[in-house]
Amino acid sequence: MKTMSLALLGVAALLLAGESMGACTWKSIADGDLSAAATWEIESGTPALGQTVPAAGDSIHVLGHSVFMDSNTDFETVTLGASGKIIGSQNSMTAPVDVVHNWKNLVLDTGNVTLTEGRKPGFVTYNIDSMTGNGDGNFTCAYFAANTAEEQTIPVVNFKGDVNWVTSQGFPFYPLNFNGTFYNLTKLVFSGDNASVSLPTPGNIDVNMVTVEAGKTVTFKSGKFNMSMGLVSQEFGNFEIDGTALFETPAFVWSYAGTGAIKVNAGGVIGTNFSGGIASTDSASWGNGSVVGSTIEFDPAGGVMYFGSENQVTGDLLPAAVGNLVLDKTGGVLTLSADLSSEAMSLLNGTLSTEGSYTLTGPRDGKLIRTNGQVTGPNWTPFAGVSDWSLM
Repeated sequence: MKTMSLALLGVAALLLAGESMGACTWKSIADGDLSAAATWEIESGTPALGQTVPAAGDSIHVLGHSVFMDSNTDFETVTLGASGKIIGSQNSMTAPVDVVHNWKNLVLDTGNVTLTEGRKPGFVTYNIDSMTGNGDGNFTCAYFAANTAEEQTIPVVNFKGDVNWVTSQGFPFYPLNFNGTFYNLTKLVFSGDNASVSLPTPGNIDVNMVTVEAGKTVTFKSGKFNMSMGLVSQEFGNFEIDGTALFETPAFVWSYAGTGAIKVNAGGVIGTNFSGGIASTDSASWGNGSVVGSTIEFDPAGGVMYFGSENQVTGDLLPAAVGNLVLDKTGGVLTLSADLSSEAMSLLNGTLSTEGSYTLTGPRDGKLIRTNGQVTGPNWTPFAGVSDWSLM
């Protein structure tokens, strides 16, 4: 009896302290602020004594209502359906805006995430561990009808894991409509290691900047990234590759009017399984599986990877020199589209043929990794001064 009494006293103490007995799921019942009790009712679980709104670790289910998030959040699962809407930052917030939403799971069905409603300088950041999209929901920015361009709250969406968004949504990331002119504000970050990203096809991933973080490998299985200008700076954004970004057809990157670029930074690697390699195209050819439709810039220490089971060429947008060439093919043969030199090479799997009129030069001493890959043909030559060329 004494042990039971102590246990009961411990439970009572937790309740009196206002701590939850376990995570709850809350369902919206009206339009309103996240922090307003009138916005919610309990869908499952038992809240702490006196708790009337979602707390850290809880889940929320927004159905057919507009919920304004007026503070930082830390939720297990956020589910949006029946045209429900979450607004991530408000115009009433004090500048500079600095709001962070941490969500372990986002389920985007027929609802929308309005990334920002604010016209205050600052940022609203979404850290999303995993996302699933099954319906016509999207990410959007608010409409402003003012005649002068004021500073805006910049939304940053950080996908920390897999994204599985399979839908016919035409505008998965809808740009800001400013007095009838559309501008991109959203910045996407992919920071999941060995993450798989499937985005709606057809559809415009209409954003200002994309970053693949250093040390991370992200495979883009579908989605067409449309890079274009921000509102205030009028600058075109880039697709920045600091880690490894692998593009499977029909994943695609495009920049309006040929501005903006894919930038393969030092230590970054861009990879493709497209038969045309790192290839150019135009906006009329969306969906043909090309990797890039505009400009690509390689840092001298940036690399390229070819993978997949089909025959490939290196591609007309690959520069004459790269920092690292990675061959990891399960079938087919890679051939050169032009002369190519590489400081380092990783011949992991597959065959690179130098038959024909083009020459492969490199790598430097100590910069070859070879497991099951091979180079065939007569036109593979060392850099001047390489002491040991017993590479085959």
